[in-house]
Amino acid sequence: MKSSTYTSETIILTSSCKITKGKSRSLIVDYLRNELFFISNDYYQLLKEIDRKPVSHAFSMVDSKDHDSVSEFIEYLLENEIIMLSKTPELFPQLSEETDDFELIRDSIIEIDPKNFIADVFSKTVQQLNSLRCNDIQLRLYSEFSTDFIHELLCSINNTDINYIELHFEYDEKISREFLLSLIEDYPSLSHIFVYNAPENRIYQHKIQHDHYYPLLLGNIYYAQTPLNSGSCCGIITQESMNFDNILKYNELKQKNGCLYKKVTIDKEGNIKNCPSMKKKYGNIKNAFIENIIKQDEFQFFGNIKKDEIAVCQDCEFRYACTDCRAFLQDSSDVYSKPLKCGYNPETCVWEDWSANPLKNRGKVYE
Repeated sequence: MKSSTYTSETIILTSSCKITKGKSRSLIVDYLRNELFFISNDYYQLLKEIDRKPVSHAFSMVDSKDHDSVSEFIEYLLENEIIMLSKTPELFPQLSEETDDFELIRDSIIEIDPKNFIADVFSKTVQQLNSLRCNDIQLRLYSEFSTDFIHELLCSINNTDINYIELHFEYDEKISREFLLSLIEDYPSLSHIFVYNAPENRIYQHKIQHDHYYPLLLGNIYYAQTPLNSGSCCGIITQESMNFDNILKYNELKQKNGCLYKKVTIDKEGNIKNCPSMKKKYGNIKNAFIENIIKQDEFQFFGNIKKDEIAVCQDCEFRYACTDCRAFLQDSSDVYSKPLKCGYNPETCVWEDWSANPLKNRGKVYE
């Protein structure tokens, strides 16, 4: 592309792409195609300056000796469909980055000890979450249970508007894979089952296949050799666990905490908490209403922590794709400390084993 080419056209960053500047490099995420593009911070600044400006503006910003570099960069962006050129930019308005505050609670974790289970308390919990328009419920079972017990739990939720359920428990040879597959078929809202302390790591996809139709995926069963230890399995941050396919989630992660915003936990004793791994209790489901608790500023504090406020994370190009963790911190005395279980270094752009970090022995649950 020469400086005289397309001078009348306007450069537009495509609506599916978002760009984030890090300490040492910048990241462009195409949320429509789930693709990542890394560029230098100099080119980040250039792209921010030329977005929704005429092509001629890009060349006017640099010396003539740099025109070839600018031309190559614009060609790269066009080739990868990161930008488009248009003579009618008004037809392509920028999308709003406002978040949806439709529901008071979106995600909930209910810890259950079948040995001390109280059906009325569980039913009360589910009904309150349903009234708060909670969409996702994760059930964590911490002792042996019967197949009838699982049916009892799922039936209680099945009569609500809650449409996504995860089931987490430790391996028991009496709970067969065939039984778990039948649960996925019988309860449409149950789509993910996680089995810990299993003999092997394995994933089973439950699909229905009909002639001449594309297979329908009903749900997955994940077997993992790691234990389920009251939340200690949480908080691990990897590139594989990040959000690169939901642009609405990007908008939220810029403004809120990815893990704790609109989330509530009811532990085994009925205590209302932000997270299973955090010790702070705000009340008990037996004598308090979830709605009254979650509206308190103290409860909402953690969910409103932004990545730009967190040490090290504020320099990370992945920060608006990362769910973050405020339970396990490198410095447990500082709520704005980097997550303990993240091994990424935004200065070197290298992922390392977080468990080998010398701060690991100092880091602990934020109380």
